[in-house]
Amino acid sequence: MQDKVAGRSAKGPNEKSSKTSEELEVILEASQKLVETLDLKEVLQNAVVSIINLVGLDTAAVYLKEGENLRLWATVPPLPPDFPDHLRIAPIVDHPHLKTAIETGTHLLIDDLREEASSEAEAEVVRQRGLRTVLYVPMVVESEVIGAFIVGSTIDRVTIAPRRIALSRTLANLSALTARNAMLYEELNAYSAELKESLSERIRIEEERAKLQEDLFQAQKMESIGRLAGGVAHDFNNMLNVILGYTELAMDNLPKTSPIYANLTEVDKAARRSAEITRQLLAFARKQPISPKILNLNEAIESMLKMLRRLLGEDIDLEWKPNPKPVLVYMDPTQLDQILANLCLNARDAVDGVGKLTIETELFTFDEEYCASHQGFLPGEYSMLAVSDNGKGIEAEQLANLFDPFYTTKESGTGLGLATVYGIIRQNDGFINVYSEPETGTTFKAYMPRKSGTPHTIEIHTDGEVPTGNGEILLVVEDDPSILELSILILEGLGYEVIGAASPTEAIEKIEENACNLDLLLTDVVMPGMTGKELAKQIEQKCDGVKVLYMSGYTSNVIAHRGVLDEGVNFLQKPFSREALALKVQEALGK
Repeated sequence: MQDKVAGRSAKGPNEKSSKTSEELEVILEASQKLVETLDLKEVLQNAVVSIINLVGLDTAAVYLKEGENLRLWATVPPLPPDFPDHLRIAPIVDHPHLKTAIETGTHLLIDDLREEASSEAEAEVVRQRGLRTVLYVPMVVESEVIGAFIVGSTIDRVTIAPRRIALSRTLANLSALTARNAMLYEELNAYSAELKESLSERIRIEEERAKLQEDLFQAQKMESIGRLAGGVAHDFNNMLNVILGYTELAMDNLPKTSPIYANLTEVDKAARRSAEITRQLLAFARKQPISPKILNLNEAIESMLKMLRRLLGEDIDLEWKPNPKPVLVYMDPTQLDQILANLCLNARDAVDGVGKLTIETELFTFDEEYCASHQGFLPGEYSMLAVSDNGKGIEAEQLANLFDPFYTTKESGTGLGLATVYGIIRQNDGFINVYSEPETGTTFKAYMPRKSGTPHTIEIHTDGEVPTGNGEILLVVEDDPSILELSILILEGLGYEVIGAASPTEAIEKIEENACNLDLLLTDVVMPGMTGKELAKQIEQKCDGVKVLYMSGYTSNVIAHRGVLDEGVNFLQKPFSREALALKVQEALGK
């Protein structure tokens, strides 16, 4: 990677996209390297190399906490043989800047440590390593700081782009998770060694250890990719929103017979396909925004059969076998659409020519004894949805990777269909099993906790006119200038009076200038200095009766928990079309 250290400057779309692509490649390569081993020292050495590649400086080190002390685990470049032992293991209080980053759980950027060293130990580190600009990045896992990275420049003072700092925090937290897993693995090995003293238990222990190791690798891999997906979705969806929005506006001003209109149509299609891939990744990562409701699977699937038959084609016979009793679950209706569509498409591709697909529902109760011998199962009452086909089946060696993102046995496709299904089931506290053998077909069984109550009625929406405003006053708050300008342009074209603000502080100032003459606040969720929810709370205190509509590229924990939107929250998923924006604004206004 080149040009790793740079201040903010005006960049064209291609250059910005290229930089983003390089950063994503570094994060993805780092996540892959981190899961290659469970040796703690190798994990941390790989992490140090990765954070240097990401931030773009020339030296880095990683420390882990041991009580009130810090232990140095890995460095780039390697330490000289005469490096002092008291700097390898040192009290935290001897390193004030590092202590601040660990105690606050946030990064600390020092412009020139040669001038700002706060202790003799820090001054000695400067002499030993020749540090100038230094970035301290804490390693956080499950709200606990277990250590920190020190990334520095030994050449001169440098400027580190805020985006690189933000990504370095994501990488540090990912490294913390992997390091924690490596520690757990070492503890597991130590525990296994003690049990092996009993010869009668040796075979059982080896089998258990191998299974635990396999489960640990799988959980670590899924968690790492999920964190990556959530971390990049915000910026990536912002860029897609600009492409989609201005493409729509340009197409509205051209005759459909124009060659340029045809070209823009292809741009629009490509952007929408990219947005769909991002949505699938978010579904896998369990950061997809959802509004769950009580559903009767029998009624919901019944309403989708006509669509599913069109999806499968005339060569495949669809058999529907509902359980006679209501099969209730608590989930977002759109997620059920995603599950069925992906499982049915997967089954269709597995059938060569004429074939049969069966959808069925059932009720199950799993006790503790059954769950003890089935990984991932929890005791309780469950509603089951099964999709079976009589296709070519799946090889045994492929089953272990079936739900991995981008894994596919097909000649074409993204490999995200089954990963999407897996993420949705896990987000809804369920689990999924696959039963298959070559040439005998495949059955997917998804189990979700059974619910009680009155089922939600599935509404079938049809496309209509894009709703317009009637002079209502909207305040749009968005820290991305391109999204802000686009949103104002669309909303003014729909008949609203729009006030734009590039930050929460500016939004509050404009509210005071406008004497709270406001109908709706449309705000991004993740912004520097203040979240969208904090801003909304302040404005609601100042202006009675104002409505709020949030927008974001993913569901931040600010307004959601595990992707489930808080009660009463109006949310617009980025990237959005003009029609989606118009409908959500009308909905938030209560129309």
